[in-house]
Amino acid sequence: MSSASPPTPPQLPLTLQLTVLCAALNSCNLGYDLGITADVTPLLENAFNLSEDNVSLFVGSLNFFALIGALVSPRVSDALGRRFSFMLTSVMFIFGVSIQSVSNTFGALMFGRCILGTAVGLGLAIDPLYIAEVT
Repeated sequence: MSSASPPTPPQLPLTLQLTVLCAALNSCNLGYDLGITADVTPLLENAFNLSEDNVSLFVGSLNFFALIGALVSPRVSDALGRRFSFMLTSVMFIFGVSIQSVSNTFGALMFGRCILGTAVGLGLAIDPLYIAEVT
């Protein structure tokens, strides 16, 4: 019988751990947005005097634009690299949320939703690749 203990895996540097954590949190943007949308939809409906069709378009558009973002993600990540694509996705998310926050028309609200949905789709596709490459 051997009493040797199994080898311990190498520790990842703290900066790498934080980078992986940020990439993983970036993938949580879809759930965050869906949760926020559920609470804010009645307020938007009243503030913008939206019809049921407009509310449906607003809510469902995130998934549509996320699909587009996921479909273009291989080209984006190959052209820009995973790290820059990861940063671009985060900036797009912040930009899309900011546009929606200051919108005073339904068109502006949907423009922000378009950017946000594309960022979510890019993030969901690129973040796992980035995590796999850096670890």
